[in-house]
Amino acid sequence: MDDANEKDFDTITIVMENDEEVECSIITYLEVDDKEYIVLLPLEEESEEVYIYRFHLGENEEPVLENITDDDEYDAVSDAYEEFLDDLDYEDYYSDQDEE
Repeated sequence: MDDANEKDFDTITIVMENDEEVECSIITYLEVDDKEYIVLLPLEEESEEVYIYRFHLGENEEPVLENITDDDEYDAVSDAYEEFLDDLDYEDYYSDQDEE
């Protein structure tokens, strides 16, 4: 996962099944059970829905995204993302307290 964290991908464009291109902001990279994942937020949509993909760097160091088809795998990654969000809320709360 270190390679992925060293890359500065602020946004990424993904191609949906209907060939629509969607530009997304990269929220975070996660590691679950020795696999790497990426959490994306579509920039054009009003929704707070995120996209979660299995992630690795390809031969030319380009990001490669794979759909997660296993329900148990998806649940584990979703739980890790929820924990990431909880940690952010915790850190934000204490950084706000330090400023007072």
